[in-house]
Formats: sequence, C-alpha cells, structure tokens
Amino acid sequence: MLEHLLTELCEKLELPLDLEKDKKDYYSLSLTDEISFSLRELSPGFFLRAELGEAPEGSYEDLYILLMKANFLGQGTAGAFIGMDEKAENFTLTKACKHETSYREFKEFLEEFVNYFEYWKKRIDTYIKANSS
Repeated sequence: MLEHLLTELCEKLELPLDLEKDKKDYYSLSLTDEISFSLRELSPGFFLRAELGEAPEGSYEDLYILLMKANFLGQGTAGAFIGMDEKAENFTLTKACKHETSYREFKEFLEEFVNYFEYWKKRIDTYIKANSS
C-alpha cells in the first residue's frame, strides 16, 4: 500500500522516487532541501518520522517543558509526538496512521505532518538561538 501511495505522490508532485528501504524498513522522502522524512509500512497504515534538529547541550529545561506540553493529548502536534532519536541527540516528530488510506487521505495526512514539522522545527531553532550563550 505505502509503495503505491508514494509512487503516486512522487508522480503528481514531480519528485524523485526512490523505493529503496533502509535496514529498518523505512522509505525516505524529500520534499525540499529542508523537508525530508522517513515512512514505514504498518499493517494496516504507515508511520512517519522526521528529525526536527539537534537537541541542545546544557540546561534547556524550559524547552523540554514546552515540548512535553505540546505532546500532552496531542494538542500542540495534531496527534504526532515530539521525542528524541535513539542516541538522544536529535529531536524527532513521529506520527502513525493506523488504517488503510486512499491517496487523498495520505496526501492530507502528509500535509498536516509537514505543517507541524515546519512549525516545531522553527520554534525549536528560534528557542535555542534566543537562549544560547
């Protein structure tokens, strides 16, 4: 299902299509130089993952509280989750669609994910720049 949806999306948006999966079974998709994410097939549905940027070193308690509040009941993320990668070096945004979708639903799901990705990436970058010594 996901391969078909990605093929249709890339054709309609005239994006390069690479259906190679990485060792964790993720497809990669780049919409622009700044917007790229990974997708993995679920049964049913799919899972999205994007890196929001490097987690800052030092004491950034207020930033972490802000991100936890965004995650609370998915209110600040439209049901996605802000977390950290396996090495706790980068912030991530993840979201799962747990049902079969049409192309239209898939595209709308991606659009919403990208909108929240752009918002939180900018918000985190701005916070770090304003609070770095």
